[in-house]
Amino acid sequence: MWSPRSHSTASSTDDADAAAGSLSPSTATRSTSACWPDRSTQLPTLPTAPVTGPRAPRAGCDGCSPRHARPRIANSTGTRSPNSRRPRRRGRCSFAPAERSLFHRRPRGSPVSAPTAIPPTLSTSETALLTATLPVVGGAIDEITPAFYRRMFGEHPELLRNLFNRGNQARGAQQRALAASIVTYASAIAAGDGTPPMLSRIAHKHASLGVTEAQYEIVHDCLFAAIVEVLGADVVTPEIAAVWDHVYWLMAADLIRAEKELYRQSNVEPGDVFCVARVTNRASDGHDRAVFTLESDDIARPLRSYRGGQYISLGVHLPDGARQLRQFSLVGDGRPERYVVAVERAGGDGRPDGEVSNFLLDHVFAGDLVDVTVPFGELTLDGTGHSPLVMVAAGIGITPMLAMLHELAEHDRDRSVHVLHVCESSDTQPLRRELLGALGGLGNATLTGTAALDPDRLRAVATIDDAHVFLCGGTRFLQGVRDDLRRWNVPEERTHYELFGPNDWLLGTN
Repeated sequence: MWSPRSHSTASSTDDADAAAGSLSPSTATRSTSACWPDRSTQLPTLPTAPVTGPRAPRAGCDGCSPRHARPRIANSTGTRSPNSRRPRRRGRCSFAPAERSLFHRRPRGSPVSAPTAIPPTLSTSETALLTATLPVVGGAIDEITPAFYRRMFGEHPELLRNLFNRGNQARGAQQRALAASIVTYASAIAAGDGTPPMLSRIAHKHASLGVTEAQYEIVHDCLFAAIVEVLGADVVTPEIAAVWDHVYWLMAADLIRAEKELYRQSNVEPGDVFCVARVTNRASDGHDRAVFTLESDDIARPLRSYRGGQYISLGVHLPDGARQLRQFSLVGDGRPERYVVAVERAGGDGRPDGEVSNFLLDHVFAGDLVDVTVPFGELTLDGTGHSPLVMVAAGIGITPMLAMLHELAEHDRDRSVHVLHVCESSDTQPLRRELLGALGGLGNATLTGTAALDPDRLRAVATIDDAHVFLCGGTRFLQGVRDDLRRWNVPEERTHYELFGPNDWLLGTN
């Protein structure tokens, strides 16, 4: 079993009250010892009769707390273009003399996605050299990535203030994620396995941050300067440098192509994903949680429709002048008029405070302005056909499933759906009313609420023929669930997950 406390909150990535669909006491199965204590508001457990009832409309909240100081995003003219908030490029990272001649440097202005001097694949000799040097570079990668970020933020402090997650940087999480991405990609290339699937998740995250081609050159220069700094020019010979340089540009090209396609599908220019949104409603969802309803504040940039499971980046301007971005899953019904996100306070129990989540809860109220992006994210129902669905979430990780349930109620209401939600009790269950309301729109859905996930209960539904399993929670929670799914031979292609944080590499998936 896995404790719900292993789940991290929704600020990676660091609710409006709704009328609930009713559960008939005569049909709701009471709790067993594995679930929350029996009470009149107890959720049904498996097996259970289908959840029935009308689809619950979302209701508003007309009683918000007194406002604190509002975050301001307007300039002297009263408006500010999203483009004006992009980090200003300040030039390349500086190479020391011993570093300068080792790495491929493109002419300024040449396209990153098709470097003219780099072939699209590694040669046989390059593959052999990459395989031989992977242990050396991989063994030092935990030293290389901090040196890389130190160089890059020294040359480009605006990237740390306005683009990168300062919390993840302070904890070292982003450094470890970058290191794992590079080594995973290089290992896949050396083994002839092609592009690792995790690059698709990275591309979606990059697109939600408005990453552009030019930033890959900044990363290149700072990363390879750090490689020479850590390993030494006597170790990084010109031949070794050329191979790893080639690997980097292959990885960059794969990401840039994927990101360009995401921008094209969203009908935006690369990087132009931001708009200004106004908070039109804020509603409490128990202790230290709130639901924010957002609508565009610019008639020329309306909000976009989205698929259940996708997320947006939400940006706030902090008291020190930095703009910090975090990803939040959308919990609404996919209609483009508004975005609805749930925010939970991060911190306590030895965990670091969430810079953006806590700022939103403490200082952002109805009428305030925030930055939001076009929706992205690959955790959707695409490719699942009419197969049974199993949704397993810990705590606030229920958020992407909510929008999926709304989508199913609209297009496939009789599909078999089993929801397993792990949290301390029904009294503290995040988004309980919204969840019951969404399930009320389905004709063949069950819900199990439990303080600790029972593997036998999970196995009973996850091993149903052709079932697709959707997971969302913190790293340790997902590691435990995925280990069990693999032990039960649930195919990888039928396992889908969203992890709130940069640690998907820890799950053992490429």
